[in-house]
Amino acid sequence: MSTVKPDSPLVIFVLGTRFPTEKAYGVTTEQTALAVEACGFRVKVITPWNDTNYFSNVEIEVVGASLYKIFSRFMHSRFAIILFTLFTIVFAGLVIAKYRDKSVCYWTRDILVAFVASLFTKKKVVCEIHRTPKRTKMKLLKIMAKRNNVILGPIGEFLKEENLNDAKNKVLLPMAINSSELCSVQEINGRPKVITYLGNSSSSGIELSLKTLVLLAEWLDANYPDWKLELIGISVFQIEKVWKSKSPDSLLALGRLNRNEALQRLRESSIGLVIYPNDPYFQDSFPIKVVEYAGSGLAIVASNTISHRRILDKEFCQFFMPDSFTEMCNAVERLIVDMDYRIECASKARYWATNYTYLNRVKPVVELLSR
Repeated sequence: MSTVKPDSPLVIFVLGTRFPTEKAYGVTTEQTALAVEACGFRVKVITPWNDTNYFSNVEIEVVGASLYKIFSRFMHSRFAIILFTLFTIVFAGLVIAKYRDKSVCYWTRDILVAFVASLFTKKKVVCEIHRTPKRTKMKLLKIMAKRNNVILGPIGEFLKEENLNDAKNKVLLPMAINSSELCSVQEINGRPKVITYLGNSSSSGIELSLKTLVLLAEWLDANYPDWKLELIGISVFQIEKVWKSKSPDSLLALGRLNRNEALQRLRESSIGLVIYPNDPYFQDSFPIKVVEYAGSGLAIVASNTISHRRILDKEFCQFFMPDSFTEMCNAVERLIVDMDYRIECASKARYWATNYTYLNRVKPVVELLSR
């Protein structure tokens, strides 16, 4: 139970979609809110859809539920973008009207919600930025950068300074894990011979190469049959759709697991895979799985993309060219055959992850809000 005083300042996390959820945005929102609460603030998540299939430790308030249902009926029409934009503006207006006479701080990952809140109120607004916005939203971001009541929080160093020369307050808000989820250093030794991929078969509508994962399992069968490849978030059915023949013996598709189960499986693995393609959409990404791998004590094998190079370090990560299956196998093989090197990489990754806790994530914002 929270020990935060009833009269403490209130930080409202505004999500224009369903919550709670085990998707990355839901996990990040909830854990960030709990970290802010641990710093002495009251917190609340506002959503138009409280998904009661999931539990949350954060107070939830539903705003605009009927409106959301109406707009959702047309989200697959050719006017979907226009309708979603309209919904977002009205939703933001409803939230602002509800808290017009109260002292609050709005925290959102939606640039349009942040802009509306900063335009029509003088309250503090924290805007998480998860990729470089284009056209209109970049113009809105530049306007917000000049406002004293706005804190801009990109998840990585991808926003070019010339776009934000007038930014009053800017802090980094990278992906994170809880300090309690960091494995002990002693746990890294003696791990099972397991390589893990955590994630879905697609990301933001872009299909990832499941065939590459199956081919990797076949390669393990042929060269290192005592090693296994576990897929968390991908089902046997999804594998069968892309691979008509018998699945390799080393392959285990576990399907979707809840977060605690997934983290436990990571702690029973030795190597973590990150296989995003070198697609422009992913150039600003900061996959939460990277920190989860590192905090769980895994050596990391990642595709050599702009975003991964920006986040990870060759001191604890093996990189491979995204389109080269041979390079991926070589990177995996180096960690398989050299156990001492594998443990060294895993230990360095775990140490790196200590800088990426949720308390560290919110600390710069909390300091600005506390002034």
